[in-house]
Amino acid sequence: MNNNTIIIFLFSKVSAQKQNRIYLSGEWQFSLDSTAIGIKNRGYLKNFSETVILPGTTDENKKGNKNTIFTTAHLSRIYTYSGAAWYQKEINIPESFSDKHVTLFLERTKETNVWIDSLFIGSSRNILTPQIFQLPSKLKLGKHTLTIMVNNDQQAFPQETKGSHA
Repeated sequence: MNNNTIIIFLFSKVSAQKQNRIYLSGEWQFSLDSTAIGIKNRGYLKNFSETVILPGTTDENKKGNKNTIFTTAHLSRIYTYSGAAWYQKEINIPESFSDKHVTLFLERTKETNVWIDSLFIGSSRNILTPQIFQLPSKLKLGKHTLTIMVNNDQQAFPQETKGSHA
């Protein structure tokens, strides 16, 4: 990494702030999308009424359906959910990031789609390695809305990981 690189960490719990990093842990706006119509309905432009704390799971944030079936055959969640979930946070691109390469680093997540304001940044199906997105160089300094749609539906998993606890 050189002096022209800025990394925005989404799910990292690192406490020490570095000048070339922004940590986005904390409260995020949130919405479930079990019918998977959010992209079609431009969910990245909506304001979400619920909140969650990241890093964290939908289960830890008590989002989804209360589980009534527990087993000793595998891990059992208290709250279950399968499908798309939307996460949104206002971020500030400071003046110190001017003329820098800005990268969004997503750690330990499922399939994602990422937007800055209404601009689609990209998608990733990597679930075993970090997801890294290059933010556009034309991104203006100041406040922006970062929206991430995470899909944990079984159809979204690569075939090699189906049935695993990954």
